[in-house]
Amino acid sequence: MIRWQKVIKLAVTVALIPSIAIVAVVWDEWRVDRDYYDARKLLYRARAKAMDAHLGPITVRFTEHEAITEDQSGQAIESLSLPTLDEVRFRTVRGDRQVIFAAGGGQTNPFNVHLHGGDFTFKGWTGYSRSIWIHCTGGITSGRNDDWVLK
Repeated sequence: MIRWQKVIKLAVTVALIPSIAIVAVVWDEWRVDRDYYDARKLLYRARAKAMDAHLGPITVRFTEHEAITEDQSGQAIESLSLPTLDEVRFRTVRGDRQVIFAAGGGQTNPFNVHLHGGDFTFKGWTGYSRSIWIHCTGGITSGRNDDWVLK
């Protein structure tokens, strides 16, 4: 005799596993996208502050999973938690893992070690990733700077 309760439980379990997997993948991509857009907004705000000659240069320093914006005296202006931050490829004359926007124009080239700026990447558990490239002009775009090489 078939035990319908066991059949129903098995059917529900078989149906739920793919649904849970899909929800987990979508949630992971949402986390990466959220960090990407939040970091991008923070970088735009930092560059805008640096364009005011009285406030710049402005530094955005990256720790393991956080971005901290600092004024010219090193005082923190704001910070942002970035749990999906995976890699920071940016070197300046004042150290690695930071972006410095120059006073007056917001360019990064007066402080860059690498000619064309640098980038950083957000990565989720599923492997989904997004990158932000900060150009020497201070421009901020999607993607990686493929000619960037560690020396």
